Amino acid sequence: MQILMIAFFFFFQSFFVGRQIQECTNPVASNIIYQSKDGGRSWQDFSAGLPLNFSAQSIYSDVDKLILSHDQGLYRCNTKSAIPNWTQETFLNRPISNVFKCNGGLYAQHFEEGFYQEIMSSGVWVPVFSNMNVNRLRSIVDAPDGSILLSTDKGIFKSTDSGVNWRQVCADIGVYKIILGNGVLLGTTNKGLIRSTDSGEHWEMTLEDGRSMRTVKYLGGRFYAISNWSGTFKEVMANPVLYSNRLSISEDNGKTWRRIDENLTPIRFTITADESKMKAPSINDVEQVGESLFCSMDNGIFKSNDLGKTWKMVLPNAGRQSFQFAVSGNVIYAVLVFSGC
Repeated sequence: MQILMIAFFFFFQSFFVGRQIQECTNPVASNIIYQSKDGGRSWQDFSAGLPLNFSAQSIYSDVDKLILSHDQGLYRCNTKSAIPNWTQETFLNRPISNVFKCNGGLYAQHFEEGFYQEIMSSGVWVPVFSNMNVNRLRSIVDAPDGSILLSTDKGIFKSTDSGVNWRQVCADIGVYKIILGNGVLLGTTNKGLIRSTDSGEHWEMTLEDGRSMRTVKYLGGRFYAISNWSGTFKEVMANPVLYSNRLSISEDNGKTWRRIDENLTPIRFTITADESKMKAPSINDVEQVGESLFCSMDNGIFKSNDLGKTWKMVLPNAGRQSFQFAVSGNVIYAVLVFSGC
């Protein structure tokens, strides 16, 4: 018996030591998402707890949580925690492109299958809007009159009964994203932005310059829009002012727009011009913290304290991923998302 006890003791000790060594040597996820609490002066890696080689599709923030979407569903983190505490959503192991808040809850977008809704913050997600009979539902937003709007490749649909019945309010154009700011709705299309001031009943074109729109945001009482670049890679490199994509601002609720990316152009083309290693340089996202404006480009994150008159790089980047932003209070998060081949 004594011999067995001694043997068991050595076995347990060796197992425990081996487990400790294994835990210490297991690689930890890094360089996926960064956090800055001081206005971009310094950045901390906030990736611990995510899977290795994690490829994010988008980031969503709301009060005290962050949600990352990827090809296997969603990962969630409480931003009040001193250290990252990422956990995977158990009941949604589908490729998710974006997360939206609407109608008092969260909706997750699957590019082909449509939307899933979280049931009462339970982590349980169920498919919704199966009666739409429209391919590629793009985004969802609350309208000022209490209805909800759904953008699709076939236009915009409106529901006054939480998605039971739908009525088309904008047709003949694909609308990729709708946002609300100060009672005004803006939508991105492949021809420019569309605008509504009556809860989506009627729409008109604005910022129409023949370019498709990448995104639009409402930040600090202003609208910001990012277009896609036009022309071939060689055309962009030969004439970046004409062909590269643009960042514009509206200070009158989306009626008129002016560019604020001119001083970014010399900076953005300091990256390598080797066509085999990069796509045409792009502006990818914009966010605001306090009075500071942050802009994501293919070569890093830039900051402006004067609405785009001057810019300074605060976090460099290299490769085929770009940063997408989210803000929680005065903290800004930047996650690397795949930005094309």
